[in-house]
Amino acid sequence: MTKRNIYRLLLFIILIIIIDRSLGFLISNYSLKYRFDNRIGLLLKDSLNKDVFIIGSSRALNGYSPKVIEEETNFTCYNLAVSGSNVEFHETVLDLILSSKHKPKTIIYNLDDCATLMQFKGQIIYPFEQLYPYVENDKINKIVAEKMDKNLWTTKFSLTYKHNVNFISAVKYLRGGKEKPSFEINNIDKYGSNLMEGKAKGFEDMVFQNNNPYKFEKSYKPYQQSLENIINKCKSNNVKLILVNPPIFFTKNKGFLEEVSKICNNDAEIIDYAELFASNDYFYNHGHLNKKGAIEFSKQLSKALNKN
Repeated sequence: MTKRNIYRLLLFIILIIIIDRSLGFLISNYSLKYRFDNRIGLLLKDSLNKDVFIIGSSRALNGYSPKVIEEETNFTCYNLAVSGSNVEFHETVLDLILSSKHKPKTIIYNLDDCATLMQFKGQIIYPFEQLYPYVENDKINKIVAEKMDKNLWTTKFSLTYKHNVNFISAVKYLRGGKEKPSFEINNIDKYGSNLMEGKAKGFEDMVFQNNNPYKFEKSYKPYQQSLENIINKCKSNNVKLILVNPPIFFTKNKGFLEEVSKICNNDAEIIDYAELFASNDYFYNHGHLNKKGAIEFSKQLSKALNKN
């Protein structure tokens, strides 16, 4: 190969690298700008120095008021719950919390009656899209690469390949700007919560369900393992863990809390508020509190936090 051809090859490689880096940077930048919910980003930047973190799925996102907890206790509080997420994702969120510079004093983990330990395919998932915009972080990138069966080494070499999961979000930003928050899912306030007014459509006159919509049977082993991991990680990091069974407007499952108690083995406190409210005034639907319910429930929870 002549020197001239070698120079052409080197120039071509340099050009490819420049294009890859530039395109990858733009995709990453635009996808971050597109997101309305940036709580994971704040956590990765060590911008959340809080005494108490709330983790869980939609019942935690919609049913707790950190503002009230701060007013009723001497603790700062923030909500990192994600709608529709499973206990495996909650373990990931806990890992990110514990790896930050500011470790909390307490973790409140919201239990979803039976759904914490049972698999509901398509309904309760590991929401990768919550992590995609932050793949520049090595830990997040590793998780995403493993879950999506991407070549980890290639993600380190090619910025475009690393951020390909964010391409659609980048395009959406260019077309319409920032993401419009969903009323029920990610209308996040400055405390990390999404409190909902009134009642959901069709639930205005809801009555108490004597028959539980779910029947707790055998726990799903990977979910059980993740719950065990959450308990053990809090214990080893000297972080108090409180497992909270929130208010619901249906008959709670027999055996669910007993199973949780066995897994817990006295390494975390379990508080059952399932039957706290007898009126539908406090509920958005049968499984979720509305803003009025979240405020009153958070006042009751604050009493337990003060005792601790």
